[in-house]
Amino acid sequence: TVVATTGTSGDDAEADAGEEDSSGPLGLFRWLSNVGLAILLGSLIVIVMAWPEGVEYILTLRFLKWTWLLTLAATYLFTGAMAAEVGGGGLGPSLVPTGWGDLLDSTPGMAALLRFIFVAATGYAVFRPDRAIDPANQPVALGAPVLAVVTMAFSRDEFGLIEWTVGAAHALAMAVWLGGLVLLTRVVLAGPGDEDLVHAVTGFARLSTPALLITVVTGAIQLFRLDRGGLDSNHGMVLIVKVLLVAGMVFVGVASRQFIAQRVNRATAM
Repeated sequence: TVVATTGTSGDDAEADAGEEDSSGPLGLFRWLSNVGLAILLGSLIVIVMAWPEGVEYILTLRFLKWTWLLTLAATYLFTGAMAAEVGGGGLGPSLVPTGWGDLLDSTPGMAALLRFIFVAATGYAVFRPDRAIDPANQPVALGAPVLAVVTMAFSRDEFGLIEWTVGAAHALAMAVWLGGLVLLTRVVLAGPGDEDLVHAVTGFARLSTPALLITVVTGAIQLFRLDRGGLDSNHGMVLIVKVLLVAGMVFVGVASRQFIAQRVNRATAM
């Protein structure tokens, strides 16, 4: 759900090919990194705001660690692929971090490098998720994944302050909604808790609606500013795919209501 766009004029063709190629290894690794980051941040936000008991479950720890490891690997590959695009070399040699110096010459390249650093730093909260709910450690524990998600907004050199701001809000809201939903379905509903299960479900319900609304509104703003509402560009095609994916996830969320209701019936009050 990153703001992925390509220019519509011939003058932007070369820059777009290096910065927002949505095909091949770069597009795949970017997508995997984006999804993993969203799950990490959204999971931590739900734990902090609705399910602090979750840090006591082995299932939560295992889920966070595996998600972080896969996200770190995907982000490493994404950074290497971005270095190959910027430097014009092959993917293999660009996977060596010593060849990432060219990333500092462009905004998307620098954002990719910073993303890798912030994802690595997210391990501070992943291996000790209780740090995310500790006021003393919370700024660092949540700061790293938040900044990693924000890097999604810096996808082109020609972006301005409005695009960066709206893109950051779009990425953060998407992460809260998507990550919270994945944590809910993969961890919370599989956990052994009773009352804390109810708190997690109702807490996510409070977060999900505004997060989804912000995601949709900011996505519409970006579509208008970057493509003037047109769907015939590469970004427009990406938007159509994103809409279909979101619609599918909303359907899954609605279909899960019956299962959720059955699980929370164990609690005395909801």
